[in-house]
Amino acid sequence: MNQILRSLLMLVTVAALVAPASLSAADEAELAAIEQTARDYLEGGTNGDVDRLRRAFHSSCVLKFTRHGAYQEWPVQDYLARIRPGRRSQRSTHILFMDFAGSCAVVKVRIDDGERTFIDFLSLLKIDEEWKIVGKIFYRQDLNSATSGGD
Repeated sequence: MNQILRSLLMLVTVAALVAPASLSAADEAELAAIEQTARDYLEGGTNGDVDRLRRAFHSSCVLKFTRHGAYQEWPVQDYLARIRPGRRSQRSTHILFMDFAGSCAVVKVRIDDGERTFIDFLSLLKIDEEWKIVGKIFYRQDLNSATSGGD
């Protein structure tokens, strides 16, 4: 019983140390704007809305990943050109994590389409009062095979 109480006390102490501090109204507004950019990315991709996707990305963004262990880069303009306007994808999307400091932010998202799961790490900068994705790295796991990797 003593061990259980000690473990419970340790858990409560750790939870108190890592619990987020309350955010200021300005920080909450920044997080809401960052989330909106992430939603433009996710929902734009899901709905084949190229304009919404374009709104999320900075025009010079580069997607970076590995394919069969080799480093690859893909300019966002090439990525956007592959989107079929108006074509809705059957997938679920989730924002897993967001954080920011000043004009820099990071967002982790998950996209599941039944065949693959993508984990994307989005780097954002606040440029001219708008949050833009300036970099994206991602990991793809194929669910129906043993292969995983970039794309």
